[in-house]
Amino acid sequence: MFGDRSAEDAEAETFPLGALRDPARVIEMAYLSQEPGLLEIIRAIACLPGATRAALQAFLSAVPDPGQVSAARHSGELVLSPLPVAAPGAAAEGRRAD
Repeated sequence: MFGDRSAEDAEAETFPLGALRDPARVIEMAYLSQEPGLLEIIRAIACLPGATRAALQAFLSAVPDPGQVSAARHSGELVLSPLPVAAPGAAAEGRRAD
């Protein structure tokens, strides 16, 4: 049964035990584990195939503000896209027009 596991499966199950040597990291992990839904998100990301996880990381690294990502479902797939960034000064110009 366990002999059928891929290297990606084994990698997804690896916990960074070195982080437990730093008390601040332990406190941070305990604090973050209390956020509603966060553990489920972490588990879902950890279970992604390596190539998918790398693509997600590359996308989020390339987005100027990861908080400004739009998510939509199309034909059963989750599609992420960055929200348009307003040009600098656009908000000020909009106020002048009033």
